[in-house]
Amino acid sequence: MNKLDYCFHSHTARCGHAYGRDEEYVQVAIEGGFSAMGFSDHAMFPFLKQPGMRGSFGLIKDYVASVRDLQRKYAQDIDIRLGFEAEWIGKGRSSYFEELYRDFGFDYFILGHHMWFDEDGCGWFASLPRKEALKKYADDVIEALGSGYFLYLAHPDLFMSWPGADFGPLEKEAAGRIVDAAVVFDVPLELNMGYSRYGEMVKYGNVTTYRYPFLPFWDIAKEKGAKVVIGVDAHAPRDYLESDFRYFEGIVNVKVSPPFCPIFKGQRDKHIMGRPN
Repeated sequence: MNKLDYCFHSHTARCGHAYGRDEEYVQVAIEGGFSAMGFSDHAMFPFLKQPGMRGSFGLIKDYVASVRDLQRKYAQDIDIRLGFEAEWIGKGRSSYFEELYRDFGFDYFILGHHMWFDEDGCGWFASLPRKEALKKYADDVIEALGSGYFLYLAHPDLFMSWPGADFGPLEKEAAGRIVDAAVVFDVPLELNMGYSRYGEMVKYGNVTTYRYPFLPFWDIAKEKGAKVVIGVDAHAPRDYLESDFRYFEGIVNVKVSPPFCPIFKGQRDKHIMGRPN
């Protein structure tokens, strides 16, 4: 694979660690021959301020308006969709995704579970003992995949980038549980290109791999028959052109296509709401 024509994992400068104007992402995607793209900036939560990680909730109207303007301007050139990359914030807060869909017309959400959330707050997984962190990460992800809200799971092997990572029994157990859930709930797993543009290569047995995509994880995904997609995870416009998709030839086996939001599925009818005019 030396060319990709879709990407639904792109950020904006609003998150505090991405660069470039929204329109530049669209222009470079068109230059690269992409036929469809989605903006999926880090979710803006009304209950959380996290400068440098995600934009404040006060930026959401500007974000939505910008994407809608670009949809109209480039309608003849590329299919643009509106999304968020979001953590699983728990069943008690999950109605927030319905509100985004209903009130702002979001097309999709991707699950990027960088942090844990509970009724008392949130935190980084790396702050927990590794055994506890891996179990909580897998438990959260599995619950989220079963919720019906997410188009796909971004960088499921993210835990291999945590300090002190090894692919021992605990990691293999977490990987197996996550892949099994993705198969059961029919949610694709994302081979994330972000780390491959700048990340450290590591040696694991006879395999040299990135921290993520961590190839032994993807051997499990392939063995279990999980659906696999690619996400550029663009944090700058040129990322659309500077990811080595050929590295992952033979792993990707499905292409994401409309309808984007999994709540359109028949078994999720209870979540379907009318789109705003």
